Amino acid sequence: MHVLNRLCYVFYLSDHRDLSEYLIKKMLKVPFEGDYRTWEPVQNSALLAILIDEDKYLTQVKDRILYARDFGDEVSVSGKQKVHKRFLTGFRLNTLKKELEKTKDETS
Repeated sequence: MHVLNRLCYVFYLSDHRDLSEYLIKKMLKVPFEGDYRTWEPVQNSALLAILIDEDKYLTQVKDRILYARDFGDEVSVSGKQKVHKRFLTGFRLNTLKKELEKTKDETS
């Protein structure tokens, strides 16, 4: 999966968008089954798909990424949502580290 993801980007960057999109379509058929090792390259290829054609892929990709983010038990889902929110707001790692040291929360 990782090799296919890299190929998607290589084809895209070498102006072979048709080959890139062909591989992306194949990657998007892979279902999320709770395995993030398999899912990461699929998600990365899906994000490239949005870059190639936002109108065509945005809704489909967004729904799949949110599904993967919200998969699992309540504690893990809450953690993933917090990390996602920090990522979107540009939260700095040093600030996060200081906050975690203050709370001394084992889950964090």
